[in-house]
Amino acid sequence: KDPVGRIERAVLPQLGDPAKPITLDVWVTPPAYTRVAPMFLDRNAQQAAQPLRIPAGSALLAQVAGSTVPPTLKLGDEVTAFDEIGPGDHRVETAIEKGSRLTVEHDGSVLASWPLEVVADLPPTVAFQRPPAATRRKTTRIDYTASDDYGLAKVTAEVRRVGDKRGGNAKPGIVLNLPLPGVAPTKAKGRAVRNL
Repeated sequence: KDPVGRIERAVLPQLGDPAKPITLDVWVTPPAYTRVAPMFLDRNAQQAAQPLRIPAGSALLAQVAGSTVPPTLKLGDEVTAFDEIGPGDHRVETAIEKGSRLTVEHDGSVLASWPLEVVADLPPTVAFQRPPAATRRKTTRIDYTASDDYGLAKVTAEVRRVGDKRGGNAKPGIVLNLPLPGVAPTKAKGRAVRNL
């Protein structure tokens, strides 16, 4: 098959390297406090119906190999050019704070594009279930609830005299560590009894 092509290749061999295919690797590393594992963005899954849920503040690293033209990264309305790190190799690093789509473009065409949902970190909440009170043995009982979207590290209560204010010349209060069920629960409901 193809006798003319075989003769042409024999007489005029291609001495240069064949063109390397362009490869793209994208990693997203969420902030450590989220306890969410780093993720590799698969080009084959870029047309997923559900957007990728990315914690705000995640670090993005993208690398393109096999290109003499610097690619660009589009994150929402922001466009960032890749830096050349070697012949034909480019890299970009940035933080993901906002945007609904992540796109890597090369020479006017889209290499890959993913829909995003950037998830903001909600502040933790803590509240008394009922006002602190004395028990029959004259210890202090504190019933509380607490929650955090990425898990509670600790819950504390500070006891101060009425009228004492924070800062300045205020006397330090007594800080009580309240118990948590398990390691880094997202919700906690507990009771602490302390002898003050």
